[in-house]
Amino acid sequence: MRAAFLRSLPLLLAAVVLLAGTAAAQPCTVDVEDPNITGDFEGASGCAQCAPGNATCKECWDRFGLSSEGTCVPCNVTSDFGSFAVKCDGDDPSIALECISECRKGWCTGLYATAEGTCGNCPDENAAHCTTLNGTTIDCNPRSTLIDGVCLSCAEENCDDCTGDVTVCKTCTKGYTKIKRWCVEEKA
Repeated sequence: MRAAFLRSLPLLLAAVVLLAGTAAAQPCTVDVEDPNITGDFEGASGCAQCAPGNATCKECWDRFGLSSEGTCVPCNVTSDFGSFAVKCDGDDPSIALECISECRKGWCTGLYATAEGTCGNCPDENAAHCTTLNGTTIDCNPRSTLIDGVCLSCAEENCDDCTGDVTVCKTCTKGYTKIKRWCVEEKA
C-alpha cells in the first residue's frame, strides 16, 4: 500500500499544482465602458480587449499600461505634464509611452512622450501635435502652417488657415471675409 501511494505521489502533486495555478489565475475582465469617460477608476480593470482565451488582456484603455503579465496598470507619470500620459509602460507605470496634447478653444499645447519617459512640450511652440521620442512636428495650431517641419505663422493677421503657403489665406477669422488671398473686416 505504501509503495502504491509513493508511485502515485508525483501525480497527486502535479494535480495540486495544476489546481492551485487554475484557482490563482484571474480571467481577463473587460471594462465595457472607458473609465476615462465614466470617471469610474475604482475597481476598473483598465482592459479594453482580452486576448484569445480570455486569460490575459490584449489592449488597455487610455491612461493604463499593459504589463508583461497581460494586466492593465494605471499610469502614474509624475512629471509636470504627467497627467497627459495616455499610454505608459505596464511594468513601470511611471514611464510615459504616449502623451496627448492639451487643447482648449481650438488651440493646442503640443505634448509628446520624451526619450526619458516623461510628457514634454513639443519643441515648436506653434505645434499642435508632435511625434513621440523626438518631438518632430506633425501639425500646427490655427493661424500657422507646417512648412519643412516647422510651424510658420500666416502672413495675413486675420487668417485662420493658410495651409501650405503662409502668403495665401484659405479661411479668415470670424468677422472677416476673404477677398482674393486677403482677409478684410466685414462691414456691418
